[in-house]
Amino acid sequence: MPVTRETLTRLRELRESVGSAVDAATEAISATWATAWTGLSSSWSAALAASFGKAGALGYWPRPWELSQIPEVSAATTATARATRDTAAASASEASGAIDAVIVATVATEPLIIASQLPASVAVAMAAVVAGRVEPDSMRRVNATAQRKLASPLRSLPRDVAQAVSREMLRSPAPGDAGRSRMIGRIEAAFDGGRQRAVNATRTESLDAQRAAASAVHNANEDLVGGWRWACNLDVRVCPACLAMHG
Repeated sequence: MPVTRETLTRLRELRESVGSAVDAATEAISATWATAWTGLSSSWSAALAASFGKAGALGYWPRPWELSQIPEVSAATTATARATRDTAAASASEASGAIDAVIVATVATEPLIIASQLPASVAVAMAAVVAGRVEPDSMRRVNATAQRKLASPLRSLPRDVAQAVSREMLRSPAPGDAGRSRMIGRIEAAFDGGRQRAVNATRTESLDAQRAAASAVHNANEDLVGGWRWACNLDVRVCPACLAMHG
């Protein structure tokens, strides 16, 4: 089937719809994690001040059990665990919504893309035929698979972030304000690792869901769709795997 101007228009519409849904979710996730750290930064500043004071009294950086006895450290650790649980849950909600949105966009637009490659005299009628062949159960399966794959990396985020932050607290810092500043930076980076993982999982599983939904539409219309070509945005965000399959 020939690629027409209408085909390219519909492809652009789908790409923009999917991109907008994923970008909105990842931006919301990033904002949620940034807000959480803003709420935690003062607690960790207090924890480090107390820890440096303890180190000055001991003559060495406190051991793990000694750190655990510092009230400010315990308070910051507890607050971080609570914030990470809440933020991970909010991330999961945003990501789940993105998956729903890209599947809906794909089911609505793929029939138009296919029909746009048929003779103009039958394109409108065939778009409805193509859409009618898609079983709702197949899309529910696509969604369920994507949601299950998404849940795995997000479920472990609170534990992993807490462990990363704790590791930074165990590292003996340089003395003085410079050492304290570098240490708070490392703790913030450890916390931000959770945001990066949530964003990556959201983007990966949303785009995988879009491809799976498109494949389901194609499979339901095998008499019309003889094949497809992989295409990706050739920008700074393209991953090596997608770039290798481009074209």
